[in-house]
Amino acid sequence: MRADLPKNRKIIGKIIQTGIILFLLVLPQLLHPQDLPIPDCLFHTLTGLSCPTCGVTRSFFLTAKGSIGAAMQHHFVGVFLYIGLFLYFCLSILEMIRGQNIRIPLSSVSNKILLLLFFSGWISFWILRMFSESF
Repeated sequence: MRADLPKNRKIIGKIIQTGIILFLLVLPQLLHPQDLPIPDCLFHTLTGLSCPTCGVTRSFFLTAKGSIGAAMQHHFVGVFLYIGLFLYFCLSILEMIRGQNIRIPLSSVSNKILLLLFFSGWISFWILRMFSESF
């Protein structure tokens, strides 16, 4: 009986995690970004320029509503974040149905390259945005 306790905790943890992700995926259908209690961006207030994360929330919400083009104009990270959470949610449901973990075989080099590309794109997007806002 005691041997089942860690397994039960993992299952409960997975259910809670999946529920939180589902909440995040459904939240944009229930609220508008302006209704969220998000404080003003200090970087934008001080400099008048967008910070690296300005527009991610709006982009996330627009992606949830199917407006990918408009979402990409606000920030591309919101699109990847929503799609990534959706895919992770589907993977979690599949793992719970099958009763086993599913691993996507990527080498550590592939992971590093993907992370480098993602963050390089993010920094490039931010620099281009700041450049276009300053003129």
